[in-house]
Amino acid sequence: MTLMKDLVTPEGRLQGSRINCHDVYDFLKHHRPHTEIALALQILPEEVLALIHYIVEHEEEVEENWQAFEAAAAKGNPPEIEAMLVETRARMQAWLQERRRQRTEEQIRERTAS
Repeated sequence: MTLMKDLVTPEGRLQGSRINCHDVYDFLKHHRPHTEIALALQILPEEVLALIHYIVEHEEEVEENWQAFEAAAAKGNPPEIEAMLVETRARMQAWLQERRRQRTEEQIRERTAS
């Protein structure tokens, strides 16, 4: 029988997985039951309970990390990343317009060839 503490690394990550206590913590913040969390994360309910156990044992550290993450997310992307996003969107729109133009020309050729 595997003990709960053996399912979670000292860093709060599920053994052999990328899922960590913060993934579960988000669900807990929204009052979701452990069975729903297990389904959403595609892990066993026992694994969710092991991560919850870790959260309870390291509550201050987990909450502190969560607050830091939320603060960083609230700031948004740095200006250089936003500039890259604008450029990428513009390139994608230009490609899409060109593709639509080509498709329209193909349809016209097909109709006139018939």
